[in-house]
Amino acid sequence: MKRLEFKTVDFKKKANSYRAEWISKFVEKLNPPRIEINLKPLPISRVAMLMSHIKTSEIEYFYNECKRAKNFSKKWWWTVKPKKT
Repeated sequence: MKRLEFKTVDFKKKANSYRAEWISKFVEKLNPPRIEINLKPLPISRVAMLMSHIKTSEIEYFYNECKRAKNFSKKWWWTVKPKKT
């Protein structure tokens, strides 16, 4: 019988683009409050999908805008949440 071999995956890879680097900064700011209230942490892929409408050239400005707000998470969710029509 042939033995199965599995590859190990390194989940602590660094961001490989400008946009991915900024999205990881958003995740670092969004997840601690979620963990405190027993919510699952947001995966980077979910954050990236929700932020897909924000241009890469504007992502740093958006991060600073969220940082200046009283509540980073509320500002972020209010901005990326799809508007109901």
